[in-house]
Amino acid sequence: MAHLISIDLDDVTAHLVDPPVVDLVVFDTLNRCWNVTFVPEASVSLQEKETISFANHTALAKRVQTWVQRLNELFKADIVRIVHSGGGEFTFFFSGNDPVSLSHAAEHDGWIALETYRGLQDIAMTAQLAFIQSTLPSTKAI
Repeated sequence: MAHLISIDLDDVTAHLVDPPVVDLVVFDTLNRCWNVTFVPEASVSLQEKETISFANHTALAKRVQTWVQRLNELFKADIVRIVHSGGGEFTFFFSGNDPVSLSHAAEHDGWIALETYRGLQDIAMTAQLAFIQSTLPSTKAI
């Protein structure tokens, strides 16, 4: 049987995960795209943060959307923005509701934190891979 371990999400100096790490996820309703700001691996970019946009109809946008829908189910509300708040903490902003911190949600259900981190890690890696692809020179078939 699995046992939950205690992780202090309020400790902003704690090292919980390696980059890439989500910094911001938001859907741009005007341009119909997902914007993801992330902290990249050092081998990918020397910048502290990078941003990538996913057009709404692309496979990568659907991957981000799938995770956001899963998080909507976990938080039982429609997420409009996710913000990294330092350390292991994230703040979730909802349509018509007050924001909720991950640590607060995890107090009520410890599995929310685990599933949320899994989703955010996947979104960050998806963003980083898209960023890498966007920096490669385009090639044409011979």
